Amino acid sequence: MKPFSFEIDGLLVQASQNDSILEACLRAGVKLDHSCGASGSCGTCRVWVESGLTHLDTRNSVEAEMAHDRDFLPEERLACQTRVAAGLSLKSPRFKAKP
Repeated sequence: MKPFSFEIDGLLVQASQNDSILEACLRAGVKLDHSCGASGSCGTCRVWVESGLTHLDTRNSVEAEMAHDRDFLPEERLACQTRVAAGLSLKSPRFKAKP
């Protein structure tokens, strides 16, 4: 699998196709909260998709339940449950509050 990159908070992160956004960020030294250990139960790894939303897979059942319970906007995704995609530009909660 060919590596590619995506952007979060202005930083370029290298990733492999099967990485979650959280895995790629942590490996690159980008600090994202993840209180539940990437099980998708806390929501602390939530990120905002600024561009590339259409390149992402649909939410899995874990993320869909969290999104429903917390009224996520389509652009809000759980980094631990979302697989990376080329062309992504993301913001973490420390840089942008929910509108």
